[in-house]
Amino acid sequence: MSVTWFVAGLPGAGKTTVARMVAVLAQRRHEDLDERLGLDAIPVILERDGEAGLRRAEASALRELLRSTTPELVVSLGGGTLRDAESCSLVRAAGLVAWLDVPVATCLRRLEGAALHRPLHRMAQAQGDDAVAAMFAARAEARRLADVVVDGRGAPEAVARDLVRALLACDVEDGGPGSVGT
Repeated sequence: MSVTWFVAGLPGAGKTTVARMVAVLAQRRHEDLDERLGLDAIPVILERDGEAGLRRAEASALRELLRSTTPELVVSLGGGTLRDAESCSLVRAAGLVAWLDVPVATCLRRLEGAALHRPLHRMAQAQGDDAVAAMFAARAEARRLADVVVDGRGAPEAVARDLVRALLACDVEDGGPGSVGT
């Protein structure tokens, strides 16, 4: 059975970088949910509608993506996508979730200087260390939804290879979505 593979993790975990490599290795198409929304549109949505509005926009983009494509897909999710109930339902129904496990300190180091392109991170930074810690803690709860968890601290190429092996094993041995880790 072949299903869509979703790559999730904290902001700065390397979701997009690794998901692109996974797609090449597995000969699948890659879609990035943030890019599908429009990287320039995300700050506008946040300013106008807040984080709840961003989550609604992500769910809508995800619904449309899944409606318009075949399962042979690797989707890199936004760092907070799985905090939304509708997005979680869509993802669980369509495929397997892979979590890139990266310590918060490593993610923060990777995000240094990227606040311009990470509006929620920038907003949390403006509120102080406690706000950043709270944002990461809330998003880390989504790890429990993962069918597979892969150590994301290594070189992206190695992480991608590990992820492909783990997802192929889940996809074949366990009969598809939702059957591992639930």
